[in-house]
Amino acid sequence: MRQDLEHIETCLSLETGQAKDCRCADEEKHYWGLAKLSLLGFVIQGLMNFQADSVALFADMVHQLLDGGENTTSAVVARKARSSQDEKKLRKIGGFISATLIFGASLWILHETLDRLSSLKEISPWWMLAGGFAGLAVGVRQFVKHANAHEEHKNETHWWQYWHLVSDIAGSIAVVAGAVSHMSGYMFGDTAASLFVVGIIWVRVTLKLYNDFNGKPKHSASHDHPH
Repeated sequence: MRQDLEHIETCLSLETGQAKDCRCADEEKHYWGLAKLSLLGFVIQGLMNFQADSVALFADMVHQLLDGGENTTSAVVARKARSSQDEKKLRKIGGFISATLIFGASLWILHETLDRLSSLKEISPWWMLAGGFAGLAVGVRQFVKHANAHEEHKNETHWWQYWHLVSDIAGSIAVVAGAVSHMSGYMFGDTAASLFVVGIIWVRVTLKLYNDFNGKPKHSASHDHPH
């Protein structure tokens, strides 16, 4: 299937011989667009968490920031891949950097969550609920945008960003559920939602690193646009 191949190998210009059919630069623009949406989500949720003081919303907010960092890394990788002699290796390096940063941040989130467990604080569930829905809206918008990317851009980088967006949406749903449970009198709903966000981050990072170290190598060629 075309989506199983590297972007360079699926560039339409290599089939048609026409430079106008090359959409390599669009991949970079795509990830910059996703990064801007992530930053928007981070800012909105951050402002709402000033009122909510929710550790789950904090976790989702950091998750949004990490999403923006991963998209920025993907944009840089997309640019470098157009002239790389080994696109597969470059994309793996980019993915490893993103996974390492995400794992490090998840430890910070876990520390804040455990600290909250030791001394429960009063939160504003309505602000938490609003922040969860804001994150969900941004996540769904990103997911739709990513799903509509050009077919030749649906490579390894695209695949892992897809799962990142799925985990973002799941994290925002957890925040909403935590807010609702808090309104219902379950005081640990906030911390439970935060632990869920940490859990899905760890699962995704583990799968990413496992794939990098156990995946089968694929042929990749430089793309110097000789047409």
